[in-house]
Amino acid sequence: MQTVTQVSEVVGVEIATNMFEHLQQTYEGNESVRILNTDVADPDFSAAAIGGPVDYITAIGVMFHIVDDQRWRQALKNLAGVLVDDGLLIVGGDFGDETTDVQFHSVDTFTSWKDQATAGGEPRRVNKRIRSLDDWTLASKSAGLKIVEVVRAERCERMTTPENDVLLLEKT
Repeated sequence: MQTVTQVSEVVGVEIATNMFEHLQQTYEGNESVRILNTDVADPDFSAAAIGGPVDYITAIGVMFHIVDDQRWRQALKNLAGVLVDDGLLIVGGDFGDETTDVQFHSVDTFTSWKDQATAGGEPRRVNKRIRSLDDWTLASKSAGLKIVEVVRAERCERMTTPENDVLLLEKT
């Protein structure tokens, strides 16, 4: 028999001001949803900053956008610090054999991915850094987390992004 856990409150964390404002408008009046405009990689990010420790964190399609390794490790440490003991962090991405940069762009403002790919300007910026399962294991342990499960999704030939897997981490 499956246990169903009911969520009583959702705290959304968004780094981009325009998306934060959009989310704030979207959930205006919903007392069970709070949206914060902050950076999970900021050393001052803490449980107190978001209103106390939480049971679950989802970071689907998020962590690979923190391309600086030091900031990524800081974000992982911060997220672990926000979790209650035995709390779970759910991360979407690709957790393979090697760490690699997989998406680049020349400019930060563009109307479509096709536009950014053809835009002039150097240097090319990294938009996604896919980290190996070994890197995740070491960084997680250092942050006070352990990998509970890696869920591998079947690859679809029509999908061009490699970020289809889920990593389940538990605060130790």
